[in-house]
Amino acid sequence: MDRGHPLMRLRCRLAVLLTAALLCGCSMDTANESAAEPVHLYSGRNKSELRQAIYQAAQCFEPTVTVSGDPDSALLTECCNQVSDEHPELFWFGGWNASESDGDTTKITLEVPALSRQHRLLYMQQELLDAADVIKAEIPEDASDYDKALAVHDYIIYHAAYDAEAEEGGNAYGCLVGHRAHCEGYSKAFLLLMNQLGIPAGICSGKTDTGGHVWNYVQLGGKYYWVDLTWDDPIRENPAEDAETHGLCFVNDAILRHSHTLTQNQGFIPECSSMEMNYYVRNGWFFESYEHEAVAEAIRSQMHEKHIEIMFDECRDVDTAVHFLFTEQGFWTLEGLDADFGSVTYTTFDAVPLLRMDAEHAPAAGETAPAETNPA
Repeated sequence: MDRGHPLMRLRCRLAVLLTAALLCGCSMDTANESAAEPVHLYSGRNKSELRQAIYQAAQCFEPTVTVSGDPDSALLTECCNQVSDEHPELFWFGGWNASESDGDTTKITLEVPALSRQHRLLYMQQELLDAADVIKAEIPEDASDYDKALAVHDYIIYHAAYDAEAEEGGNAYGCLVGHRAHCEGYSKAFLLLMNQLGIPAGICSGKTDTGGHVWNYVQLGGKYYWVDLTWDDPIRENPAEDAETHGLCFVNDAILRHSHTLTQNQGFIPECSSMEMNYYVRNGWFFESYEHEAVAEAIRSQMHEKHIEIMFDECRDVDTAVHFLFTEQGFWTLEGLDADFGSVTYTTFDAVPLLRMDAEHAPAAGETAPAETNPA
């Protein structure tokens, strides 16, 4: 997956209207100028300047960048990956494919779309930014960073569906406009909104038991947390089923390691040691071990929610909860249960220490009871 003080002023190649030039971040003045002399790359490895030059070129569909010095292929790949990961709005950028050096300067060839596609891509970019504006409009301006990030998390998982074959599924456009994406699309959509809301965030890659995967980190209250929207929006056998969770919504390294392994040779990898901003911790639904009365209170506090969810520190504590609540029928001895409870189904997750309960309320007199499926 190929992924900002500038090296040079770029000349936009697009012979388009002023609005299009402004959209891609280029002025009409630069369109009439030849390229300026490149800025020297200190020791041949000035990452910040090289990254900025690539970013500006990607904005303007510029197919080449000329820099001083001779950056090696590893540095070029790293900078291109960072541009792609840090700027989800440039969903068309495909990295670099060649470089040519005379010893003093290097000409880098970038993977940018053909001229025939560029008008359409600028229109798609505006659709993407409009979709992001819709989401931001639903978030109070005085909301905390936690509430903003949670609102974005929830909006995305409730409006998008996982689709490994979606045409634009690997970018933010596919997720926010097409509403179908895979892991890269989910993570880039979340990052786009975090960037626009001024919340530090990024993307990391690694593996799960199903193969390669990407997800996000986000900084809340000065501390970093992991968040994986793809895993919180599971594939449903029944499309109408409401299966979204907050299982990996602002978790620490220990929780993430239940299911995810980070690739070490990548850019910034944050240390996520806190659970202070975790969704379940904030709501009082997280427990380091099974304590019956505390768990009972958490269940009662969610009695009128669509789902009842409790997270533990370890998966073995989920097994303990299932044993006491359902194998031993302890759920039905809890004080304060609604009198109209009919049945309860529960779900556990192999890789996340989460217990989810879905309750069916008994029908009122004269109503027909719904069919039960795998009741506890």
